[in-house]
Amino acid sequence: MRKRAGFTLIELLVVCALIAMLAGIGFLYYKRYEWSTISGTTATQLATHMMIARTTSAKAGADYLFTFYPSSYQYSMCKASPSSSTCAALPRFYKLPKGMKFGRLSGVSHAPDLGCSTPPSGTSGVIINCVAYSGNASFRYNMDGTIANGGVMIYLVPSNPDGAKTENQRAISIGQMSGQVRIWKYYPKGYWK
Repeated sequence: MRKRAGFTLIELLVVCALIAMLAGIGFLYYKRYEWSTISGTTATQLATHMMIARTTSAKAGADYLFTFYPSSYQYSMCKASPSSSTCAALPRFYKLPKGMKFGRLSGVSHAPDLGCSTPPSGTSGVIINCVAYSGNASFRYNMDGTIANGGVMIYLVPSNPDGAKTENQRAISIGQMSGQVRIWKYYPKGYWK
């Protein structure tokens, strides 16, 4: 009698079930990784625009204004008027990527570069000179690249409940004297790095 080559139906079903289980597990890890990547990319994008404003102000020999609009998830930069906190030219607007917002999760400590003797309370995403802003807020880069308003701390977090986990919290700080921009990531063990 001749032996037939091939797989039985049971063997094929077992292989399909194993592939489905592995795909399900992989999807869960992918979603977790996706929010972490979006948070990191958003922080890098915002920090880059802050560095561009700082460099441009030093290069052009003019002050630059950086403004945050938390309710519309936007920020802008422009050449500042010499006498006021308004733009001398049309501002350039940038929108945060879909699913991101300015804010700090409750229970997450402030990033170490804040420089306040008493950190502000609340979950505001924009802190300038130790004052938390829930509405629009601006800071000014002087023509030498320093900050006119004191230190700046910007917090970013996913607005989606699935992504709003402590490991996805990011912060960008700017030192008052140096104007140096630094990106921070919060770790679930309770520290920023």
